[in-house]
Amino acid sequence: MDRLTIQRESKQLAQQLGKGTEERAVHWLLEERKAKILARNYRCKLGELDLVFEEYDPESDEITLVFTEVKARSPDCELEGLEVLSWQQSQRIRKTAEYFLAKYSGRASNTRFDFLLLFNNEWKYFPNYLAL
Repeated sequence: MDRLTIQRESKQLAQQLGKGTEERAVHWLLEERKAKILARNYRCKLGELDLVFEEYDPESDEITLVFTEVKARSPDCELEGLEVLSWQQSQRIRKTAEYFLAKYSGRASNTRFDFLLLFNNEWKYFPNYLAL
């Protein structure tokens, strides 16, 4: 097998792992956060948003639009928190969210950026990790 084939297969494997992780994240959000999913893998010329959902807070009677980045890391990975996101990734997510907001016509009055990390088969949840 040549190097290009190995790189291509490695990328395909990572994409499959990413899709499986995002699927698990959707189930977690629907069960734990009572979320209404608006978009999965939203793409535009600026980047991609893994998950976009609306979350209702009965205490404040408000809806929050939540942009969620989802990552998975193996148990032997030394990075197990927000450090798995680079500054460039965070900027790309922010710009893509701004683009999404320009087209958004929902009822949310707030926005939030969350980060979900599947590490050692457990979810680590980082709410509001990035400001718009």
